[in-house]
Amino acid sequence: MKLRKLAALALTGALALSLAGCGNSSAPAVSNPAPAPSSPGSSAPSGGDPYASLEPKTLIIASSASSGLATYALQQQCADAVSEKTGGKLTIDLNWDGILGDDAALTENCIGGTIPMVSLMSSALVNYIPEVGVFDCPAVFNSEEQAYEGVRAMIETMNPLFEAKGLKILSMGFQTFRALSTNTNLQSAGDFAGMRIRTLENKYHMAFWNNLGSVATPLAFSDLYLSLQQGLVDAQDNTAPAVYSNKFFEVQDYYMAVPAFMNVAAVVCSKDVYDSLDPAYQECLVEFASAYTQGAYDSGAQDIQDALDKIGSDISVLPVTDDMISAFQTAARPIWDDIAASLGDEIVDSYLATAGISR
Repeated sequence: MKLRKLAALALTGALALSLAGCGNSSAPAVSNPAPAPSSPGSSAPSGGDPYASLEPKTLIIASSASSGLATYALQQQCADAVSEKTGGKLTIDLNWDGILGDDAALTENCIGGTIPMVSLMSSALVNYIPEVGVFDCPAVFNSEEQAYEGVRAMIETMNPLFEAKGLKILSMGFQTFRALSTNTNLQSAGDFAGMRIRTLENKYHMAFWNNLGSVATPLAFSDLYLSLQQGLVDAQDNTAPAVYSNKFFEVQDYYMAVPAFMNVAAVVCSKDVYDSLDPAYQECLVEFASAYTQGAYDSGAQDIQDALDKIGSDISVLPVTDDMISAFQTAARPIWDDIAASLGDEIVDSYLATAGISR
């Protein structure tokens, strides 16, 4: 988990710098920070306040997620930074907890322009932009850093597809890999053979684990603890916070951060709403969303480390070996081909190219 610790520390600094670029003077100080990446509109043009002549705007951003999550506070912090930067001219109003509808309703209303922005996981968009399903390609990246950069690199390819459906990508970013807790001491790729693993009822997830030699076993989450305790399954794929909160560490001995299936966060805007805004406001929205997705990645890394720290010696963290990485990609290649047959070669090959892979 050393890699995760480094990622969390680096991105904590990056988020603070990004929010400072949005004008948040209350962002925490960072010792010896690395230079912040440049972004459109990160500094006001010379000659005065670019927002002085603009009409005040209040834009809703909606989510079905709980406002009790740390990411809500993060998004509010990013929204406050926009308000401060624009002198109160642009206000971003958070509406979480599904008060404006579930993911489908939010997406449809964003397409129609009645909800300006939505914040959700990319998987919720597949029914509207099928090509988002490219992120189901497993084992494309070997590290969190690679995955973060690879997802961001896909925004340019994805945006025309979103715009054709009435949406504009403000930002899209990798958050976490799903992980594995198990009672098998995994030391080499061959150790996955025969392991009964509870997976999502997703054909690509199941195919990946089966191709690796494991036995994919979908189960209701409510039955999982007892199934692990009784040995009906040997393992399950969830991140460390789920292992901790559901006490799976009581009935599991090992944990491995498997770089296979990802969670990807997206912030999208109604294209009609976006196009109606002054470019100075458009740039603020891109900055807001970019700061949020970067911070959500940082938050995910820290949540994982915090959970593992709380679990402590009750579970042993296993490293991913080079022969496992090779076996993961071997198991994944037929799935890449299946996804290409469904979505088209171009989108899949573009995605694999972000990791330097060709089929």
